[in-house]
Amino acid sequence: MLDGAKAQETWLKTLKNLSSEFWKQDRKIYKFNSSETSGWTIGGYYRQTGNFTFISVSKSGHFMPADNYHASQAFLEDYIKYGILKCQDTETHCRVHQKMCKYMNEC
Repeated sequence: MLDGAKAQETWLKTLKNLSSEFWKQDRKIYKFNSSETSGWTIGGYYRQTGNFTFISVSKSGHFMPADNYHASQAFLEDYIKYGILKCQDTETHCRVHQKMCKYMNEC
């Protein structure tokens, strides 16, 4: 009955092998640098633990690789090169929590 990225998160929370700590961790901003996109581009938001990664890509659906080709390519290149997604900007520029607290009067 639910559709979209929010429903996926709800469903994933029912899985027994994902700890509650996974959902408490800060979502990271996935930025990639591509000559085709002329500089740094936000490809989505992610959390990861071990070999599991949960990626949310705004304005994408089932056809994410076709709708957002350059982000898909960057994801695959990271998995091939590092085995995980890796923030390609400085670590502080990839954190959501710090920016969110700044805009919310320091939480």
